[in-house]
Amino acid sequence: MSSLRSKRFAAKMDRMGLSQADLARLTGRSRMTVYRWRKDQTKPPEYAWTILANLEKIRGLSLQLAQATCSECSGMLQ
Repeated sequence: MSSLRSKRFAAKMDRMGLSQADLARLTGRSRMTVYRWRKDQTKPPEYAWTILANLEKIRGLSLQLAQATCSECSGMLQ
Protein backbone atom coordinates (compact mmCIF):
# COMPACT_ATOMS: atom_id res chain seq x y z
CA MET A 1 0.00 0.00 0.00
CA SER A 2 1.32 3.43 -0.93
CA SER A 3 2.19 5.87 1.77
CA LEU A 4 0.93 9.43 1.77
CA ARG A 5 4.45 10.65 0.99
CA SER A 6 4.75 8.57 -2.20
CA LYS A 7 1.26 9.66 -3.26
CA ARG A 8 2.33 13.29 -2.84
CA PHE A 9 5.50 12.60 -4.82
CA ALA A 10 3.54 11.00 -7.66
CA ALA A 11 0.91 13.77 -7.57
CA LYS A 12 3.59 16.46 -7.88
CA MET A 13 5.07 14.70 -10.90
CA ASP A 14 1.64 14.29 -12.49
CA ARG A 15 0.60 17.88 -11.80
CA MET A 16 3.70 19.15 -13.60
CA GLY A 17 3.37 16.67 -16.46
CA LEU A 18 6.79 15.29 -15.59
CA SER A 19 7.48 11.78 -16.83
CA GLN A 20 9.56 9.23 -15.00
CA ALA A 21 12.15 9.51 -17.77
CA ASP A 22 12.28 13.31 -17.34
CA LEU A 23 12.85 13.07 -13.60
CA ALA A 24 15.39 10.29 -14.12
CA ARG A 25 17.40 12.58 -16.41
CA LEU A 26 17.17 15.49 -13.98
CA THR A 27 18.26 13.41 -10.99
CA GLY A 28 20.82 11.25 -12.77
CA ARG A 29 18.96 8.10 -11.75
CA SER A 30 17.35 5.35 -13.81
CA ARG A 31 13.67 5.33 -14.77
CA MET A 32 13.28 2.19 -12.67
CA THR A 33 14.55 4.05 -9.61
CA VAL A 34 12.02 6.84 -10.19
CA TYR A 35 9.32 4.18 -10.64
CA ARG A 36 10.26 2.73 -7.24
CA TRP A 37 10.02 6.21 -5.68
CA ARG A 38 6.54 6.67 -7.13
CA LYS A 39 5.37 3.24 -6.00
CA ASP A 40 6.82 3.65 -2.47
CA GLN A 41 9.20 0.75 -2.92
CA THR A 42 12.10 3.02 -1.97
CA LYS A 43 12.15 6.46 -0.42
CA PRO A 44 13.04 9.33 -2.78
CA PRO A 45 16.11 11.23 -1.61
CA GLU A 46 15.69 14.79 -0.42
CA TYR A 47 17.30 16.18 -3.57
CA ALA A 48 14.52 14.63 -5.68
CA TRP A 49 11.96 16.57 -3.61
CA THR A 50 14.10 19.70 -4.00
CA ILE A 51 14.18 19.26 -7.78
CA LEU A 52 10.38 18.91 -7.87
CA ALA A 53 9.95 22.01 -5.69
CA ASN A 54 12.31 24.04 -7.88
CA LEU A 55 10.52 22.91 -11.03
CA GLU A 56 7.20 24.01 -9.52
CA LYS A 57 8.67 27.43 -8.75
CA ILE A 58 10.04 27.78 -12.28
CA ARG A 59 6.69 26.74 -13.73
CA GLY A 60 4.88 29.29 -11.58
CA LEU A 61 7.27 32.06 -12.61
CA SER A 62 6.93 31.08 -16.27
CA LEU A 63 3.14 31.33 -16.02
CA GLN A 64 3.37 34.72 -14.33
CA LEU A 65 5.73 35.97 -17.01
CA ALA A 66 3.46 34.69 -19.78
CA GLN A 67 0.44 36.40 -18.21
CA ALA A 68 2.33 39.68 -17.80
CA THR A 69 3.53 39.53 -21.40
CA CYS A 70 0.01 38.82 -22.67
CA SER A 71 -1.34 41.75 -20.65
CA GLU A 72 1.26 44.08 -22.15
CA CYS A 73 0.57 42.83 -25.67
CA SER A 74 -3.19 43.28 -25.36
CA GLY A 75 -2.63 46.83 -24.10
CA MET A 76 -0.52 47.64 -27.14
CA LEU A 77 -3.16 46.27 -29.51
CA GLN A 78 -5.89 48.57 -28.19
